[in-house]
Amino acid sequence: MLLTDQQWVQLESIFEKVPLDNHGRKAFLIPIARSVRRDVADSPFAEWLAIPGADDFVVIMRYVIQKAQEPALERSLVHGLKKKALNLEDQETLSSLLEFLIDPQRSPSPEHNDAVVSARAISQEAQQIISQSVDLFEKSACERKDLVASTIAKSLRNAEKLASNLIKSGLLELATDAKVEDISRALLSSELPIKLLDDIVRAWNRQPSAYQFIRTDAPEFHMIKEILVMESLPHEDRNQFRHALLEAKHSATSQGTSSDVDVPVQKEDERMLDYVKKLIQQTWLLLTSDQKNLSEALRLLLNPRDTVLYERTRLLGKVRFIQGPNAGNDDQYRNGITEKVVAQHLINELAGRERIVEEPSKVLKQELSRMSEEEELLVMIVTDKRELLSYLELLQQSFPSVQTIGLKPYEGKKYSEVTHHLDWIEKKIPPPYVMKLDDGPAHR
Repeated sequence: MLLTDQQWVQLESIFEKVPLDNHGRKAFLIPIARSVRRDVADSPFAEWLAIPGADDFVVIMRYVIQKAQEPALERSLVHGLKKKALNLEDQETLSSLLEFLIDPQRSPSPEHNDAVVSARAISQEAQQIISQSVDLFEKSACERKDLVASTIAKSLRNAEKLASNLIKSGLLELATDAKVEDISRALLSSELPIKLLDDIVRAWNRQPSAYQFIRTDAPEFHMIKEILVMESLPHEDRNQFRHALLEAKHSATSQGTSSDVDVPVQKEDERMLDYVKKLIQQTWLLLTSDQKNLSEALRLLLNPRDTVLYERTRLLGKVRFIQGPNAGNDDQYRNGITEKVVAQHLINELAGRERIVEEPSKVLKQELSRMSEEEELLVMIVTDKRELLSYLELLQQSFPSVQTIGLKPYEGKKYSEVTHHLDWIEKKIPPPYVMKLDDGPAHR
């Protein structure tokens, strides 16, 4: 959920009471720059730091964050202000804004109002910085979309019959000679891409003799399905993952701790948990891989049939998923949750066995440092954050590069829709597209 214009007015009034030197400005700019894979020393963010006048700085920040439509940036700003605000009333206001931003009852995001800036008397220099910053955000968003589209297009080049079947369904509204790039864009243009694929599979099922289904196209079909599932998950959640993982990526050089990400999935829904993991893997890949090889890396990750096993294993090893601890044990009841207990649990999880060491905290920090150097990520999925609150607080304080993902105890509507359409696709999928055991786990 995004802040309203009225709430932003509240933020601005609090911001005016916070004296900001160059270092203070940089703290607020870091998450904004990272969201587009930039550093605060890069342009146009370097110009933000040098612009005279606190008013212009605040207006630029408001405009760019609202234009980006990413709640994670708003949360970062509110958290930062809460650390600096001294007035008790301001602290309470900021706490209420944070509660608003994590409200599970999602509502449509407010439309960004360009009049916010046009009605303010800001300098020409500030207007130029706004223009450059917005262009950078829009370019970054287009690059992410282009990557996914090009990956689907490449898959369709390897499956001409599948491409033809997609067109023949009539649901993409494309000419019979449409290019694979057109098919890719049409699949991604739907509000819920996985529903579109569900409708296509149903059309195939109604008149199967009109199509040519061949077994060699099965891995490509499943890889496209994987991508469409992740593109169907809430945009807000995908951005939360990206911001949280960016923070984890920079944790070795940052003084701050990593953020929680709350995902509205029922913990009993194992299939959606599987896709949440894949979304994390995909996001981390996008943040750490060489730009020239991103599309091929994504293909290797999601379609293992035609890959060297070593290459896929290497990619999957970039993100390590580990289990959270039990809600309590005898040692915790006697001594409370300690850093030593936390460290020993994580060491055991990383090793896949019980590995007793003399100084667990020191050993774990060495392991996390090595993983950071190798651009590997350690992710712990915690199923009940309420019972493990003290554990998580200690984790974030002592081991900030461990990223926590909280699963909210309710079912997200959109996640439920995605699961529903997946069920129908699996029921109606053409037999040649059903993956065989010797085809490789393209759908897992």
